[in-house]
Amino acid sequence: MLNKNTMNKKELLSKYKKVIKKVNKKIEYINHGGCGVFALELGKQLKKHGIDFNYVMLFRSIDDDDKTYVQDLIKNNMVRDFNFETEWTHIVIKVGKKYIDGEEVKKTLDKVGLTMTEEFLENLVGQEMYWNDMFDRNQIPKIQKILEKSLAD
Repeated sequence: MLNKNTMNKKELLSKYKKVIKKVNKKIEYINHGGCGVFALELGKQLKKHGIDFNYVMLFRSIDDDDKTYVQDLIKNNMVRDFNFETEWTHIVIKVGKKYIDGEEVKKTLDKVGLTMTEEFLENLVGQEMYWNDMFDRNQIPKIQKILEKSLAD
């Protein structure tokens, strides 16, 4: 049975333009230490609305051997090793063929992206010392509220 809150991808992307405006007006440094939190909170809302998506971690570059190693770290939820041994740059959500973060929706990436599990992202977000401290984590409830209200049916 479909969730009564189900929306399609086109509706989501249409509503998301409003989300971006609100986020950029009310949340400072969302993509400077808040991208993981934002992706995690957006993912929760997408689930509520029956939208399929993936969490994607971006890297400047990564060769095939490193890609396999990184995927193993993610699969085994090895957040500390991951942070010490990789140079990731950003986290986005992929919906269909679009990549979404707190500032924009893109059709393509200029970096290498690897998918990760929600469990891994939750653990990563919980490790505050690995994040850029420009983002004030006291803004998380604001992010939740903006996403919840903006993506409501």
